[in-house]
Amino acid sequence: FVALPLPTRGQDRLSFSVNIGHNGENYAFHLNPRFDAYGMSNTIVCNSLEKGCWQEEVFPGGFGFFKGENFKLIIKLTCGGFLITLPDGFQFTFPNRLHADEYSHFCFNGDVSIRSIQIY
Repeated sequence: FVALPLPTRGQDRLSFSVNIGHNGENYAFHLNPRFDAYGMSNTIVCNSLEKGCWQEEVFPGGFGFFKGENFKLIIKLTCGGFLITLPDGFQFTFPNRLHADEYSHFCFNGDVSIRSIQIY
């Protein structure tokens, strides 16, 4: 998808999340780039949510996002898990902790404006 991070008026944090799963209580993949939020700067946090409980956070390294600039983020579900390609080309894999072959729930939260989404 292509998106634009939005500055948050009156707050000093900037982060957003992408969630893929079955519903709001079960995310197989949670991607949370943090420009400056929750005591972290230029950090990506990944996780999964099972029956409303967050699992162990993963910090894959890389960042590749810039405040106020459009970006393209690629997320592919493969047999090895979720393959993520960040805007700067950095890639990492996050395990498919819910073990499904497909997911119907896809949502965005936080300081981002989505311009387009392509699903294959």
